[in-house]
Amino acid sequence: MIAAIEKGWFQQQIADSAYRFQRRVMSGDYKVVGVNAYVDPDEKPKAKILKVNPEVQQRQIERLRQVRATRDQRAAAAALAELRRASQTDENLMPYILECVRRYCTVGEICGVWRELWGEFREESVF
Repeated sequence: MIAAIEKGWFQQQIADSAYRFQRRVMSGDYKVVGVNAYVDPDEKPKAKILKVNPEVQQRQIERLRQVRATRDQRAAAAALAELRRASQTDENLMPYILECVRRYCTVGEICGVWRELWGEFREESVF
């Protein structure tokens, strides 16, 4: 099982299956209502893209700057250091995450600890 995972066998099977399915949809052999069957050519997309008001955005950025400037920097750094240490063990991380939040660490700072330790996941493309 491990060898199959390491060689990407499962990834390849999923990619192959998705490709075969997509070809069936595109050819019309497999009908998907609203995609390739019973499509209303005049229908407009219903999802709206969120556009944040620039004033609201600027106000939130300023609030974040203020929190960072007024928090206890040593306590925040210590909480992040403890999170880093605990993250390298089998300990439950929730108490450390909560302590970071209590010390006004941002989600970006908390996730930054993990990015520094392990990087970011990038799924390999299979063709």
